[in-house]
Amino acid sequence: MTSQHILRINEIFTSIQGEGAHVGRPMHFVRVSGCNLNCVYCDTIENKSGPYFSIDEIIEKVSSPWIYPVFITGGEPLMQEESLFLIIQLLSGNREVHLETNGSLDLNAVAPKAIKSVDIKTPGSGAGGSFLKSNLDFITVRDDIKFVITSKDDFDWAVDITKEWKLLEKTPNLIFQPAWGFIEPASLAEWILPCGLPVRLSIQIHKHIWGPDTKGV
Repeated sequence: MTSQHILRINEIFTSIQGEGAHVGRPMHFVRVSGCNLNCVYCDTIENKSGPYFSIDEIIEKVSSPWIYPVFITGGEPLMQEESLFLIIQLLSGNREVHLETNGSLDLNAVAPKAIKSVDIKTPGSGAGGSFLKSNLDFITVRDDIKFVITSKDDFDWAVDITKEWKLLEKTPNLIFQPAWGFIEPASLAEWILPCGLPVRLSIQIHKHIWGPDTKGV
């Protein structure tokens, strides 16, 4: 039985993945409440409350005639240990499961079959230095590593970290994303082209489709 495990949930919805290596794919999203960081560009600042759901109830809500992947996001899902149980239960039902995490909490207990999207917070995020470098041991070629870039200084820092930590040996899915309202995508593209790294530019297509007030997915 899974019903004894409950999670505080901000919202559950179905949408198009707006960023990262799986951009454009329809997915079910489970947005878990609460975060341990306070990034300057956060678009889910209000994500601190919400009703409690059992894992059984969550699984029922993300079941449909179209069995889309399930993307568990926040906030920071790993603040609630029950997120780990949710991932295991979804995987046991042969679901494709993605976890978005800010990189500041230990990934050791995350089921290996889950596809992870892991942030490394830049100095301009307001949460620089929060990444646990030990989490690199749990990154696979199926996972994403993401830098949200607020300035040229952030970009240069991300390039240096990519090289110093040999991130492209961990995964080819290295995402450089312009922080909405901070820099233009064209500027980031101009910085990427001469840098010599095979990184990916992600521009949060959900905000272009539905408007800048759309929450990150």
